[in-house]
Amino acid sequence: MHWNPGGAVFAPPATYSIGAPSISLAALDADGDGDIDLAASTAASETATACRSPDPGALRILPNDGHGAFGTLITEEAPEALFSLTPA
Repeated sequence: MHWNPGGAVFAPPATYSIGAPSISLAALDADGDGDIDLAASTAASETATACRSPDPGALRILPNDGHGAFGTLITEEAPEALFSLTPA
């Protein structure tokens, strides 16, 4: 991920791990603080391909720290794989 601090340049890239391959990504204000957070859905099985899977999955959120970086990963287990994230 590249952060734009202004001045028509990008800062060096930052890498954030979510601990599993992602299926879907969304940018949204998950914690209501006005900063855009990142959310990713993951499946327990890397071979899950149907729209719904019996494999458990997880919703993983990287909260924006408000200073150009993301904080500690938050993981919420899901009863099945989440294949699409749509911010409300």
